[in-house]
Amino acid sequence: MEPEFDTEGVRARLQALDRWQVIAFGLALAERMLPEYTICSRRYGWPGRDALRSALDRAWLELGRGAEPVDLSALAKACEDSLPDSDIIDSGDEQRGVNAGDAMAFLMRALAGAAVESVAEMAALAHHNAELVAQDHHEDMNFQEPAYWRTIHAHPAVQTELGRQREDLELLAAWRSGFGAALPILATRWRGDDQRATGDGDAGEGDGDLAAWRAALLERAGGWLTLTEAASATRRTWQWVHYQHCRGRALALVHNGELVLPKLQFTDGEGEASGKSVILPGVGTVVRLFRIARADGWSALQFLVEVDATLGQAPFEVLRIREVDAVNAVEHAAKAHLAVPKD
Repeated sequence: MEPEFDTEGVRARLQALDRWQVIAFGLALAERMLPEYTICSRRYGWPGRDALRSALDRAWLELGRGAEPVDLSALAKACEDSLPDSDIIDSGDEQRGVNAGDAMAFLMRALAGAAVESVAEMAALAHHNAELVAQDHHEDMNFQEPAYWRTIHAHPAVQTELGRQREDLELLAAWRSGFGAALPILATRWRGDDQRATGDGDAGEGDGDLAAWRAALLERAGGWLTLTEAASATRRTWQWVHYQHCRGRALALVHNGELVLPKLQFTDGEGEASGKSVILPGVGTVVRLFRIARADGWSALQFLVEVDATLGQAPFEVLRIREVDAVNAVEHAAKAHLAVPKD
């Protein structure tokens, strides 16, 4: 289990990094948090998503230039102006959206000069967002109970965020080749996290490496089916297939602007389902675990197609055994992959 979040500890680790590394860590946090604002933008009509995305794109541009101090006060103000009045915030997802907007403003301030302090604040906001997710899952608990905050800390969303922060800091601290060599690798690793808001979206223009990686994943998954093709294969309607995706019972991704379903999750039906395709038992379990951990569907697909150290083979190959023990084994492997604490 990851240790408790420690702002001073994060600040100390940031102070040991070069300036460009501090800004890069801020970019990783920002890419991970922007989806929270995007959700609120679509759900509540918040108007500032494009302003925040533009600010984030500008930050990447400045990193490519060496992350020298630059006055981006106008962009910081645009980020702050994109947020609603605090007195109308009455839900956890709205607070997560506000935290995301605040994080973008801190990133602009980091680029202006106060990098360590501003990025440390961003890390605290990202951790708070993960805690809010955990609190939504434990609404039945009394926050005054002694076990409450231990339970929140152990939640997959919190553990995943803490793990990502630790891994990103370790990656940056170990980097010795300078920002020029790091930029394309870091951009491929971190950009595109905003697509979580739509359930695992497409790579945008200019994200050639990311698009190629995703296309390769789909190829390893045996290709894909469109909604209508999946409906035909399962002898259902496309609305039924889409509902399975929305409920976390099937894995669907946006590829080339279209919602598609990797073929690996389908198999031939048996008994009453003979003559049609069915979704492999266990796929939904994996999808839901990754959603709870705030990991996107592309990450779930990567887990399914790559050999897992615990299983000794790719999880989807284990699921093809179609036995309860196989499903349980994959579930345990997914929890280990996501650092979900044991019961």
